[in-house]
Amino acid sequence: MAENPADKLKRLQEGVQRAAQLAKQGKRVLGGGGGRTYEQHKAGAAKRAAEMSTAGRDIGEMPAVGNWSRRTKATKALRKFCDTYGAKAFDRKWSDDHLRVLDRLQTAVTDGGQFALAMPRGSGKTTMVAWATIWALLTGRRRMVVIVGADAKAAGDMLGVITDELEHNDKLLEDWPEACYPMRRLEGIHQRAGGQLCLGQRTQIGLTADELVLPTVPRGAVAKPAQMKSGGSVVKCVGITGRIRGMQARLGDGSIVRPSLVLIDDPQTDESAKSPSQCDYRERIITGTILGMAGPGEKMAALATVTVIRPDDLADRLLTPEKHPDWTSERTKLVYDWGTGEALWREYGEIRRDPERGAAAADAFYLENRKAMDDGVRVGWPSRFVPGEASAIQHAWNLRIDRGEAAFAAEFMNEPEPESRTGAVSIDPDEVLERGVRVPRGTVPSEATVLTAGVDVQGACLYWCVVAWTDDARGWVVDYGTTPDQPSGRLGLGEVSRTLEDLAPGANDEARITAGIEATFARLCNADWPMEGGASVRVDRLLIDAGWMTEAVRSACKRSRAPVMPAKGRTIGAKSSSGLNERKRQPGDRVGLHWRSGNPLRFGTTVREVLIDVNYWKTWLSARFKASVGSPGSIVLCGDSPADLRRHEQFGSQLAAEEAVTVEARGRRVEEWVLRRPGLDNHLLDCMVLASVAANMQGVTIGEVAASQASRVTRRLSLSEIQARRRGA
Repeated sequence: MAENPADKLKRLQEGVQRAAQLAKQGKRVLGGGGGRTYEQHKAGAAKRAAEMSTAGRDIGEMPAVGNWSRRTKATKALRKFCDTYGAKAFDRKWSDDHLRVLDRLQTAVTDGGQFALAMPRGSGKTTMVAWATIWALLTGRRRMVVIVGADAKAAGDMLGVITDELEHNDKLLEDWPEACYPMRRLEGIHQRAGGQLCLGQRTQIGLTADELVLPTVPRGAVAKPAQMKSGGSVVKCVGITGRIRGMQARLGDGSIVRPSLVLIDDPQTDESAKSPSQCDYRERIITGTILGMAGPGEKMAALATVTVIRPDDLADRLLTPEKHPDWTSERTKLVYDWGTGEALWREYGEIRRDPERGAAAADAFYLENRKAMDDGVRVGWPSRFVPGEASAIQHAWNLRIDRGEAAFAAEFMNEPEPESRTGAVSIDPDEVLERGVRVPRGTVPSEATVLTAGVDVQGACLYWCVVAWTDDARGWVVDYGTTPDQPSGRLGLGEVSRTLEDLAPGANDEARITAGIEATFARLCNADWPMEGGASVRVDRLLIDAGWMTEAVRSACKRSRAPVMPAKGRTIGAKSSSGLNERKRQPGDRVGLHWRSGNPLRFGTTVREVLIDVNYWKTWLSARFKASVGSPGSIVLCGDSPADLRRHEQFGSQLAAEEAVTVEARGRRVEEWVLRRPGLDNHLLDCMVLASVAANMQGVTIGEVAASQASRVTRRLSLSEIQARRRGA
C-alpha cells in the first residue's frame, strides 16, 4: 500500500532534522571511508527537498462520504439539496412561490430549456439560482456553466457566492468531499491550486476571479468513483457585452466541452433599461449569442434572474410569453391581494410618517385593528417579516409606505408603473413641420459660422444629421438621412430596405458597422457642402455615438483624418449624486455645458471621447424648437418643398418620440427623457443631440455658457472665411 503523504512528509522532515543533529555533533557525512561525496550529498538533498515539496502539496486520500443516503436523496431533488446543505441560506419557511420556482429550476437544469425569474427584492432569487448551479455541478448534470451579468464584476460576484459555498460549507464537505475537500485544503490561498496533488496526481483545480474548475481526484482516492461526477467541471463568468462567442473548456481527461448551462443574472442596468436600443441589443445577445453557445446536439439550459425596471425593458420582455414563447417564466409579487382594509392602512401610514407618533404608535394601531386590516390580504411569502413586525402583511405595507408607490411597484411587485406624464416636456412634431425655410435642403445658409454633424449607430443602418449654426446658436438642419440611403425615403428602423449588409455582404457585425462608419465619414466630412452665394464649406466637428460597438467606433475615429470624435450619452437623473459639470476636473479634461472630454490615457483608450448629459441636451433641444423662428437659439429645417415637408414629417416624429418627466430626488429637479411608448424610433433625436454638443465644442454660445464663451472677433466671419483661415488660405 502506498505511503500516506502526511506520513512521508513527517519521515522526510525527521531525516533532515537528524542530518542537522549529526552535523552539529561533528560526525562525518562527507568524505572517504564510506562517507558520501559532496555531489552525492547535493543530489540527495535536492531529492529530499523535491519529495518534501511533493508531499506538502499532496492532500492524500479523500475523507469518506459522510452520509450516502442523504447525498443520494439530495441528488434526486433540488429542494432536498437546498434544505439539506443550504439551511443557512434558506433560513425561512418556503413560500408556494419558492417551491414553484424550485420545480422550474430543476426542470430547466435537468431537461434544458429557458426559464426567466422575477421575484420581489430580498426573496433570494439569485441565491436559489446559485444553489441550482451547485446542484447541477456536483451531480454532473452540467459540466460547463457560464455566468452572464450586466458587467463582468456582477458576474464575478455570483461566481464568488458559488465558490464560497463549495469552499466553506461544512455539510457539503461531509457528503461531497471529492469537490469540497481539495478546495478546503487550499486554506483560502488560491495560488496553491496549480500545484495541488492527490496521491501524486494533479487535481487540476482552478480558482480565479472569473473562473472555477472543480478538482479531479484519482479513482483510488474515493469510494464509489462512478458516483463522483463533478471532476473538471468549469464555471466561467463574463459581462453581457463582453466576449461570449466561442466559449469552451478542456476537461481533465482531455475532452472539450461547451457551455450547457448559462446563468443570466440581472443583465440590465438602470441606464440600459431606459434605452430601447440597448434593450434590443442585449435581447439579441441573449436569444442569439448566448443560447447558441451549446455544443452540437446538446440542449442549452438558461436561467435568467431579472428585475423589471421599466415597462417593456429587457426583463419585462423575457417575462412576457407573447414576446418569448420559448421561455417559461415566473413573475412573483410580494402581495397578490390587498384586501378590504386599505382605509385603515392609509391611516396607519399617516401615523407611521408622523414624527411625533412614529413606528411604535403605528405598530400599536395595527395590533388593535389587525383583524380588519388583514381581512382579504394575500401575501406571496407569509414568513417574510422582520423583528418588530407582527406579520408579512405589515412588512409589505411598511415597505410600500417607506419606499413610495413607484419604487414598491417596481422592486416588490415586478410591475413598474408607467412614468407620470403630468407636465411632461416634449417636441411637438407639428411645430417641427412648420419650421421649414426657403433654403434648399443640403445647402448651408450664408449667415452660418459653424457646421456640425451627429451620427447614431444602429445594427441595420447608421442615422446622421448635419446642422449649421451661428455664434448665438441659431441653427439650420441642413440635411439628415441614413447610411445606406433608402430608395423608399422611409426613415423608420423597421422600414429600411437597404441595410449595412448591403455595404459589406457576409461580414460580421463589427465589419458591417465599420463599413457604415467609414462611408458616413466620407459622405459628411470628406465632401464640400455648398453655401448660399456659391462658396462651400466642410463639417467642423462630427460626434458619433459609441455606446454600442464601442471599439469599432473608436478605431474608425482614430483612423479618420476628419474632425470626428466618439461620444457616449449619460443619463444624469435626479437620483444621480452629481452632474458632469460638478465632477472634479482632472488634468487633460475639457469641460463644457453638460459635457466633458477626458484624457484618453486615464480611461485606457487611445482616442479622446465625449461624455454627454443627454437629459439636459434633449431639454435644450425642446426649447430650441419652441423658440420664435429667427431668434437666438431657434432651430429651423432647410427645405420647404412638398417633398421636403414629407421628409420633415418623419424627422419630426423621431424628435417627438421621447418626452421628459419632471423628477425630484436628493434636492435635485431633473427632466428625465423617456420614450412615449416602446418601439418608437428616436435615432435622429440622438443625432441632433450630438450635433448640438459638437456646436458647443466649436464655440457656439448656448444657454448658460454664453457669458463665458463670448466671441473675441469684432466682425462676424462667414463659415467659409473661418475655414479658409484654418487652412491657412
